[in-house]
Amino acid sequence: MLAIPRVQASAAALNIPVPRVVVIFVPGIMGTRLKLGPDSRDWDPDDGLNMGDWATDTASQIAEKLGLVNKSTLFTEGSGISAAHEERGWGQISQGFYGEFLKSIQAGLDNSPIPMDAEVWAAGYDWRNSNLESAKNVLARIKDIQAQRNPDRTILITHSMGGLVTRHITSRREAAKLIEAVIHIGQPVTGAVVGYRRLLGGTVRSADGTDLRLLLGGAPEKFATIISGFPSFCELLPTDEYRHSTNPADFWLREKSDKTEFIVTPGPDETIYDPVSYTHLRAHETGRN
Repeated sequence: MLAIPRVQASAAALNIPVPRVVVIFVPGIMGTRLKLGPDSRDWDPDDGLNMGDWATDTASQIAEKLGLVNKSTLFTEGSGISAAHEERGWGQISQGFYGEFLKSIQAGLDNSPIPMDAEVWAAGYDWRNSNLESAKNVLARIKDIQAQRNPDRTILITHSMGGLVTRHITSRREAAKLIEAVIHIGQPVTGAVVGYRRLLGGTVRSADGTDLRLLLGGAPEKFATIISGFPSFCELLPTDEYRHSTNPADFWLREKSDKTEFIVTPGPDETIYDPVSYTHLRAHETGRN
């Protein structure tokens, strides 16, 4: 541990410029806390009472209250978040999902043997929208952060659907001048099999947990009613290019947890969205509860 301050002190003593680095985290679907106005109910995974109220609604009530007709703003404050972290946007995203992760990134940067002035920021977005629409908002957020901090380097870290949002950003010509590197975690490049399973088979306690099952419903009809109005979710569904393995002859969708395994096996002339695939999904479920 003593080597780190010596390196930093040496850089200062030798008048070596210390780069200013901003690391911006882009969360996955449902990970941003949304204020949805008086005609709806806020989406705040960090508020247990709030999420409990969602769980008591019917599917049609949830779909109406979460619908895109209800315009959103992002939370800025959060329980247990310091003023400095609120300024960096940490309050925008669920601390229950990502709080410890953000802290660990900041701690790693603070203890880096490479001298730098580094800060971790968050870029929340309305996860109900299409990824293209969200990309516009996240890009604006990146530019705003850069205007505030004037960094030498900007690095993005994404989780899940945040990776798809970020890919829309990096496809722009201007991105090369704004972003030095991107680190993707769990990016569903060809789709998220868990979304497919929930859409056609519903949620299960063993794979999804009790809270999510109460909110999104065990029946596929409830899940579809709630989620189908979100362009983002539709863009998360697997494409025909999805493979659970690298074996070209192995065209299965597979999701496995400790107690449950879901397998879909389309035939040679079928796609994963043909009705027969739904039959296969139900036939191969094990340990459903």
